[in-house]
Amino acid sequence: MLTGSSPIFAAADVPAIRRTPTVDEYRSVVGSDFYKGDVAVDVYERMYAGVVALKSNGEVIGTVRIMLDAPGWYSIWDVPVLPDWQGQRIGTTMMEKALDIVREASPGAFVYLFTYKHEFYERLGFSKESVDIVKV
Repeated sequence: MLTGSSPIFAAADVPAIRRTPTVDEYRSVVGSDFYKGDVAVDVYERMYAGVVALKSNGEVIGTVRIMLDAPGWYSIWDVPVLPDWQGQRIGTTMMEKALDIVREASPGAFVYLFTYKHEFYERLGFSKESVDIVKV
């Protein structure tokens, strides 16, 4: 175990569950620097599904938001993980669960990613195309 403010666990020790994060949970993970303004509540009302990663005490340390843009077309917005918990495959685990949700709902769907971290998604099997769309 590394020393620091939080214990380090493998992703298997951090449950990632299928449920939409609340506005407060999302804000607690992304912090005030991620969005300069308030996160619009109506975005949460339109959220299709989500995944959250939890510490043993139930505190949310990571979130994924899934939007249904049109039948067979989804977008995944943000895969934030608290800084002390990054680099432990928590984001990967949450993304795998998010993609399972999409596949179960709509086999062969297209997923659009809003990201600047292409390498993370390429490790999950996505390919960088003209508009970052991949069939799952």
